[in-house]
Amino acid sequence: MRMNENVRLIGILVLAMLVLASVQAVGAETTQTWYLTSDDKPSEAPTASDGLSPAKNNLMHKDEWAGTKESFYLTPAKPAAWFYADTGAECDLGFGEHSWKAYIRMEEIKIGDEAGTHLKVSVCKLDTGGSVTVLAEDTIELTVASAYTLWEIICEDMDGLQDFNAGDWLAVRLWWIDAPEGERLYIYYQAATDRDSYIESPSSDPGYPVPELSTFILFSTGLIALVGYVLLRRK
Repeated sequence: MRMNENVRLIGILVLAMLVLASVQAVGAETTQTWYLTSDDKPSEAPTASDGLSPAKNNLMHKDEWAGTKESFYLTPAKPAAWFYADTGAECDLGFGEHSWKAYIRMEEIKIGDEAGTHLKVSVCKLDTGGSVTVLAEDTIELTVASAYTLWEIICEDMDGLQDFNAGDWLAVRLWWIDAPEGERLYIYYQAATDRDSYIESPSSDPGYPVPELSTFILFSTGLIALVGYVLLRRK
């Protein structure tokens, strides 16, 4: 009888470990796409406090944008643009140590104007007071390119596990860090059909702003199995 009980306990423990491990597997299939839009950021979103004068404080969301404005521009006086998620994190969650991808469509890049300058893309976390934590970022040098070129920018992890507390906001900053005087850098929300600028989260995305129901179910099942194991051990 003692042997059967031990086997049963081991089986429950193994099952619990497998179920809890599968929570990560669920997260591996939840990459999300965030499209840049000309809409204003949500009124409840904190405004980023980064010391820069922003050209835009706009919304990004998971549906392709269908507005009327085609583009915006950055200048030396207003070199940055912020794009905020449509809501803050509804619970604690994390993306892990992974890179993000940004696809930014820009105007024609010419020698003597924009060529040789740099664009920095930062994926950030904002707390309720607007303090900025950079989670992932990269800086690219702009080279000669035709109009509507889509630039792929790999934003590498900068802040460990990229954890969000409930109430924190996901936001993305585009920063023309060495904008020459008298120049403008045009960036497109949507130049034409299927020509959007957008951000892709890593495959570890837990389902921001709240993990998917399947994740909660798996996690709960794992906890129940662990509780059962503890109870049997006490008996």
